Formats: sequence, structure tokens, C-alpha cells
Amino acid sequence: MSGIINSVGAKSGIIGSTEIPGGYEEGTWTPINANGITGQWGNYIKIGKVVTITMAATNDNDGVTASTWTGLPFTSNATGDRYQSITVGYQSETADVTWNGLVAPDSKTFTFRHGSNSETLSGTSVARMSGTYIAES
Repeated sequence: MSGIINSVGAKSGIIGSTEIPGGYEEGTWTPINANGITGQWGNYIKIGKVVTITMAATNDNDGVTASTWTGLPFTSNATGDRYQSITVGYQSETADVTWNGLVAPDSKTFTFRHGSNSETLSGTSVARMSGTYIAES
């Protein structure tokens, strides 16, 4: 690989994490929902301020709903009231749908959305989510 990365300069070969402004990090995170959703897991990769996340959650409790989650690995960038969008795949016993997820500014919180409505993970269902958002630092 050869090229220019920000103002670091021209490089040839593999670029180390110490040469990336803001560094490189990967790990796990735990999505948290106050309504008793189980089976949550998450992974992330952070390069500089850009965070790419994956997550899955299983709802085995019929009637328990969830739309707001906390526990993102890094606080999102505070840009006024601008929300950042992520993609949520939803699978239930009867349907497979794609929702949006909105990451709230200056927070570790996101909400499942479909259009302008909050959506819920209800019945026996699985939500799989991936997305990228800009962190505060």
C-alpha cells in the first residue's frame, strides 16, 4: 500500500497504529436495554474518531419491547442536535425487516427507528445491527 494519510505523509508498506491520528483500537462492548432483552453482544473497531460497530440482541421474552439502547463503546460527537444513522436488521418469527438506528449526539445511546417512529424488538426476535459513527475523540 502506498499513499498519503492525512498529513502524515507518503507511506509504503503497512501503516502502524501509532501512525494513525487518534490511533487504532478494537474490542467488545455490551449493548444495554432496560427492558430485559437478553443475549446482547457487540464488537467495535475504532480508527481515529471513526467507530464501526456490530451488535446482536435476542428477545426471548414475549411482550418485552426495546427501542432505546445504551452502552456504545465511545461517546458520539456532539454536533448540535444532529443524530448519526446506523443500519439495523430485524428478524422475528414472521418477518425480516431493515430499520434505521439513530445515535444521539454527545451520548452512548441509540434508538431503533422506522421512518419517524421508534420501533420495538418484541416477541421472539433477533436484532442485528452494524454501523459507523463519529466519536467525540
